[in-house]
Amino acid sequence: MVVRRGKATNLSALFDLAFKALLMKRWNNRPVVEITTEAGSVFSSAVALLILKPSMDEITLDALERMFFRVLPKCVLSDISYDTKQLIMKENDVIWSRVYNSAVKEVEKILPEELRPAFSRSIQEADPGVEKLLSMAGLVASDVESWMNHRLFPEFYEEVRLSIEAKKNEILSADDRGAYNLALEILKRLRPMVHSWRWNLRYRHLRTSVADHSFYVVFVTLILAKLMGMEKSRLSETLMKALFHDVPESFTGDIISPTKRRVEGFEDVLKHVEKKILEEKLIPLIPDRLKERVLDSCLNPFTGESGRLVRSADLFAGIKECDFEISTGNMQDTFLEARKNMMKELKDLGTLLFFKEAVMEVE
Repeated sequence: MVVRRGKATNLSALFDLAFKALLMKRWNNRPVVEITTEAGSVFSSAVALLILKPSMDEITLDALERMFFRVLPKCVLSDISYDTKQLIMKENDVIWSRVYNSAVKEVEKILPEELRPAFSRSIQEADPGVEKLLSMAGLVASDVESWMNHRLFPEFYEEVRLSIEAKKNEILSADDRGAYNLALEILKRLRPMVHSWRWNLRYRHLRTSVADHSFYVVFVTLILAKLMGMEKSRLSETLMKALFHDVPESFTGDIISPTKRRVEGFEDVLKHVEKKILEEKLIPLIPDRLKERVLDSCLNPFTGESGRLVRSADLFAGIKECDFEISTGNMQDTFLEARKNMMKELKDLGTLLFFKEAVMEVE
């Protein structure tokens, strides 16, 4: 078998860079019982953001776009813990700015030209309302990530928990508290997505969770939508589908595709089960303005033109995981066969041309 990288383009380099968020472990200077990646944390923050501001209006879309673009410099620098970064900035904030700006320039070099203005805008400070929303969403994610680890390793997380409480007191108004606590409760319900491993019957060099995968699907969907010039009303629907397309697996676990297709009619049974579970355990918590949209995005993420784009991103994300395994010497037939089938489906969808240069050549 011959494996070659596809032609290097700005888009393929961008997708490669964002994939690093699936490799970056958070809290890496402390013992952990729950392993969270940068990708999983951004996914959690995005869900929290929608609960904190339950309408896909321009402010929400602006915040989501900034959130996903701002992860790119982190993918250059790798994870630097919050407390270490604070100490670095206290020691010499000028040097830190130079370090961060060098990462920004590296990202700009690989971005397709059409995306550079959006990236440049995203890493600049937004208006106070958007920045507060982003801070709150990130704080909810950190809150839920540190919660369980604190229970097992209190001596390592006590300072973190105190810092989170101080930050809450600093940025949350009395009116914000209810939405914050609701977002926290929903993320706790969805926490199994961080523990549900994909390809769970096979040995993997890189274990990716359903939350990791969901981050990457949203990122790819956003990038393609931006390049297509998608109007904002359609973009909100598309990002909702991408964000929630695998949320049912938080309650059912990651049921592999061959099992779903083993007996005719089994997939329909699973859909009814998913709907029942979601209506019992998740949807009652979702703000009223989003209930129908979240349920539809969970159950029908691949319908319509927006769903076609999300399914394409979903398939590409799976192919990237297979490419990683194959390129690092994991030659199990599962990844070769799954990759072949996903490439065929992308071709049938008519979207393979978006990704052709961003995947490996395998002969």
